[in-house]
Amino acid sequence: MPNFIKNITKVILSGLLITCLFLPMQADSKQSVWEGVERIIAVGDIHGDYEHFVEILQKCGLVDEKLKWSAGKTHLVQTGDIMDRGDHARRVFDLLMRLQKEAEEAGGKVHVLLGNHEEMNITGIVFRQPTYVTPKQFASFLPDDFREKKENEFREQLTNLSEIESNSDPTILESYFETKWENLMKNKKLHILYVNNFNKVYGKWLLDQNVVIKINDIIFSHGGISEKYAQWPLQKLNDVMRSELNTHRIANKRGIIPRMKRQILYMPDSPLWNRELALKEEKTYSHVVDSILEKLDAKVMVIAHTPVGSPVIPENQKDERDLRTRFDEKIWMIDTGISDFYYGILSYLHYENGEFIMKEWRAEEYVEEEPFEPSIIKPGDVDREDVEYYLKNAAVVKVSKEAVPGRTAAWEINLDDGEFKRRAMFKVVDVTRPSSIPDSYKYELAAYALDKLLGFGRIPPLMEREIEGTKGSLQIRVEKCFGLDEQKMKNATPPDPTAFANALEEINVFENLVYIDPKELDDILIQRESWEIYRVDFSEAFNPNPNLIPEQKIKRCSKKLYQNLQELSDEVIKARLSLYINEEEMSALLNRKILIIKTLEKLIEEKGEEAVLF
Repeated sequence: MPNFIKNITKVILSGLLITCLFLPMQADSKQSVWEGVERIIAVGDIHGDYEHFVEILQKCGLVDEKLKWSAGKTHLVQTGDIMDRGDHARRVFDLLMRLQKEAEEAGGKVHVLLGNHEEMNITGIVFRQPTYVTPKQFASFLPDDFREKKENEFREQLTNLSEIESNSDPTILESYFETKWENLMKNKKLHILYVNNFNKVYGKWLLDQNVVIKINDIIFSHGGISEKYAQWPLQKLNDVMRSELNTHRIANKRGIIPRMKRQILYMPDSPLWNRELALKEEKTYSHVVDSILEKLDAKVMVIAHTPVGSPVIPENQKDERDLRTRFDEKIWMIDTGISDFYYGILSYLHYENGEFIMKEWRAEEYVEEEPFEPSIIKPGDVDREDVEYYLKNAAVVKVSKEAVPGRTAAWEINLDDGEFKRRAMFKVVDVTRPSSIPDSYKYELAAYALDKLLGFGRIPPLMEREIEGTKGSLQIRVEKCFGLDEQKMKNATPPDPTAFANALEEINVFENLVYIDPKELDDILIQRESWEIYRVDFSEAFNPNPNLIPEQKIKRCSKKLYQNLQELSDEVIKARLSLYINEEEMSALLNRKILIIKTLEKLIEEKGEEAVLF
């Protein structure tokens, strides 16, 4: 056979192999719906706190003193986020895996739902956040022989081992080991070892669990079902998520970046990440909740993911912070911060004979911190350069890690320069392309640099800064804002409708320029007093697609932005943004700039300048 035919054959076979690998996998469907269940116990986020979880199980009578199943036909629903932030996720998994078998034999059921932290560990993106995986959790999911070998090495490095082991305080050696594992966690090769070993047993077992289930007329999911996913059958939700996770699991094992169109995985409104049911205003969102439940043929939904009392709850919902139910008891929120990482509020939701009762208690006395009250600064009182200087130099007085809602899990930073107290968001995730799920604070910096070059002025000031040894983008928080989604839902009329509409058209042009996809309406913020409009969250921007966003047609633009687009040279853009984006992203950006200018030129030719430029 001629060599060129052999080479062509190899290329075709290689292509077929890759195609087959990333075709949606037809995972076996698992049961998603149960009827006629008399008693249900639901428990929210555990986050590695084995002791608290055991206390809950014993308190509600699910297990006896030997931790054996003792609840007969009762159904236990654990709604996800067993992992991260705490140390003992593996012990929780081992307990649940055993209880599943024991409950089944007794006529009961143990349902373990996937949370966003299980998703992140299976796919390996958990290491994007420096505080998620603790050193003890990291060690626990490494291969047993590797862990034992390393700990023997740690012992050999101790000159006073016998003295330490004879000490009555066992935490001394434990603390030493933890420090050693923390240092090893910086090794990215060990990240791969961790993920692949985790997926051998626990990841594989998690793929047999569901994302959402329905018991009687009650829906259970980690974050809650959004309007979009409520239109999917439950079976499809579970099967597609299982397939996408499995594709990532196999890709990780083979060291390949999966190229696939995600439908659920890592989507902001997926059942694992959605926070709308916990955060939306009840008055304006109740009809949406009714519609979601109607589509699901359910009366109640039980969710977790958003700790009640968490900083992510908006200020205008302060009166609702201590409530565990919303929307006339159609939504039950059961994440009370069970883990010591949060508030140590142990809890479970008890359902029997059609009645819901939330039981909760504190593991120990909890002292509320003094609230941080930002200084009252009206928009326009300080210019951009002043804010940038403030961000760069103001003292950090408090760091609340992963306190801002969203997949990027930004930190909330309290700042004080001696004159003003202000809040800011700090993004630390830095995963750029060619990652299949890019998410980086560097794209935030690139978008802001482009904003300044164009005089766009709708991105709140941000600066690169290092906080607690971690680099990221620090962005000032514009106080007293609401999202465009809320404005549309309330049908709120701006004081100047023309200026408001024009601002949205400008934002649409900028979004096309940086190609931010998918678009979320709550990323467009409206200041309540001034009705100034801001655009935030560009951590997934600069898609290397050289075309404009198909769903966001450009119709109009300001004269200022149009002129600046024409005058801004490619060389200046390259000089300013090459610090943050790669050559492919840069090339696509420059091509989109040309397309935007041509689109506006054509519109002006067809409709006249007055109809297009404002």
